[in-house]
Amino acid sequence: MKTIRYICMSDLHFGAGSSLFTSMKPPTQDEKTGRLTARRGSRILRQFARSLRLLAKKHSRPGKRPTLVLNGDILELALADLDDALTVFEDFLVALFPKGETPLFDTEILYLPGNHDHHMWELSREEEYIRRRKKNAPPFHTVSADRADGLRSPLLEETLRRVRSDLKVRVSYPNLALSADERTVVIHHGHFTERIYYQISQMRNLIFPGRTAPQTLEEIESENFAWIDFFWSTLGRSGPAGKDLELIYNKLHDPTQTEKMLHRFAIQVSAKNHPPSLWDTIRGTFVYIVIRAATRRILDTEIHQGKEPLNESSRKLMQWYLSVPVKHQIGDVKRLGFLFGHTHKPFSENVSLEDGASVDVYNSGGWVVETPDVIESHGGNLLLLDEKLACYPLHVFNEGEFTPDAMLPEGDRLKAMIVNGIRRRRMRLIRRIQSEGTMYEKVLLMTKGNEWKKHLGSGLASGPKKKKRKKTQKPRKSRSNS
Repeated sequence: MKTIRYICMSDLHFGAGSSLFTSMKPPTQDEKTGRLTARRGSRILRQFARSLRLLAKKHSRPGKRPTLVLNGDILELALADLDDALTVFEDFLVALFPKGETPLFDTEILYLPGNHDHHMWELSREEEYIRRRKKNAPPFHTVSADRADGLRSPLLEETLRRVRSDLKVRVSYPNLALSADERTVVIHHGHFTERIYYQISQMRNLIFPGRTAPQTLEEIESENFAWIDFFWSTLGRSGPAGKDLELIYNKLHDPTQTEKMLHRFAIQVSAKNHPPSLWDTIRGTFVYIVIRAATRRILDTEIHQGKEPLNESSRKLMQWYLSVPVKHQIGDVKRLGFLFGHTHKPFSENVSLEDGASVDVYNSGGWVVETPDVIESHGGNLLLLDEKLACYPLHVFNEGEFTPDAMLPEGDRLKAMIVNGIRRRRMRLIRRIQSEGTMYEKVLLMTKGNEWKKHLGSGLASGPKKKKRKKTQKPRKSRSNS
């Protein structure tokens, strides 16, 4: 590849403890305010940015600097504090645009929110709606896929200006379409290739079976945006509870710890009386079954699947997404490419749609360590587009294959850091999973001062066993013969 026009990346998860780009050093406490300082970027982040700069310097022409496309889950807002996420993002920008040097990248960054940073879209959308409402324009939930229709983001712009005054950002959601000659490339984070992000639509279909399911992106987002924004994009800002949620999410990746946590929760629910009544036991068992089913549904997402790049359900939904909502948005195109992330499993293949059209599909993977076991299909790619929008997937790493593409500058140095970073984060993750947890989990352990039965199947209704007191025998008086 001689000239790089766009560099697309996704799932950096800035601020998350599991991200390779977030430093493992614990936050320090400010002596004056008592407030914990924000997490910072890691050594891997700085080397990654250096490799990107060298790549852009080698494969760009004067006046044609590569444009950065940040394709979703760049900021971790579900499992991390907003300040942590923005601070690591700022560290990344500082490393990409060093002070006093000529920029090697286009100063306008293209940003597509995903499910974990969906709230960035809501902030941009509401800001734009305030302006449009002055002209009596109706509410909206999506914008066109045209780059020019991307919205401003005051929060991101403020972060950019702290680094360089000339940096700008355009926020597009859920798709961005780039065109050159007869080729069109659609970029989407990828969450709409999984059914769980259509949850509200599915519930409405069950309640009102005769209704027409949403077909356009505006309809899909308007029905499901609140579900995505609350559950997947804002919980990390819930103070100490947000930190506890990160721990709980980590534990959900270990079956034994998941069972223990669910049992404790069911015990707490059924602990109204002492000993618990039959109704308490039934209620606790019901709660356990419901929560366990919901937990399995969450963990049954594409990220947690096996070695296959896409399971059959996600593949079919991706084909439908490209055939119906995307086609409705951009119309018919002769040659279509589709770039997405979300699954944390980089791959590239050609996919056929129902109408016989052929689509070149590329996935950029992810940069987090969130399971105690090695998943060989997990890894990170950079998706490079040239001036004709031909895509070159630049391999950086897989957990099963750490040899980076020869095109990546200082790839061996980055590889060594990534290998060490994955090992250290996995060890920390295992320790956290095996720990008893933070205050939230400790509360679940307490039931009237006692920890009851560990398993519902061992007879929850019997309550805690009372310790038998040992009877002490009084010394017998010796009888004397008179």
